[in-house]
Amino acid sequence: AVRGFNQNLPEYGYDPARARSLLAEAGLAGGFTTTLWVNRDAPNWMKVALFVQESLRQVGITVQLKELNYPALLESSGRRATVPMGTWDWVSAFDDPKETLDALLNGDNIVDEGCMNTSFYRNARAQQLFRDAVAESNAARRLEFYRQIESQVVEDVPWIFLVQLNIEMMCQPWVKGFTPRGFWPPARL
Repeated sequence: AVRGFNQNLPEYGYDPARARSLLAEAGLAGGFTTTLWVNRDAPNWMKVALFVQESLRQVGITVQLKELNYPALLESSGRRATVPMGTWDWVSAFDDPKETLDALLNGDNIVDEGCMNTSFYRNARAQQLFRDAVAESNAARRLEFYRQIESQVVEDVPWIFLVQLNIEMMCQPWVKGFTPRGFWPPARL
């Protein structure tokens, strides 16, 4: 977890009956069909995609999987109005919430193509908090701004947070042909 991560944020509850009720309220009592884009070369994400597909089937939503290689998924996900649902992962290179939150959820960074904010999330309160955090020199106050952003994101649900993969690895420099996963661009050893 990145510095400042709030472990006390509420988790999304599992309530298929409420999900069906909300679908009916939205005029979708008969369900609907959508597509989930997934990296075909990542077995863990394929498992997640199958889990999501089955979970949504149980509330009347038919999910078709569109399997792509990672570069195609990355490019498509960053293009507005292209990917209805997609699996996504992120590896933080720095122990600073700015790197992750700013790159992936700051609405001020939205562009129509090549966007890292793949949900195209924008919230006025969050945007002000992002601006306040960047201008703050006091580390504790800055961290509090990012915690408030995190709370707002959990409340707004632009994403459904499914898994936290913890991967630790150490390699000898002479190991050849091993490709650590989860790095972009992929590291080649």
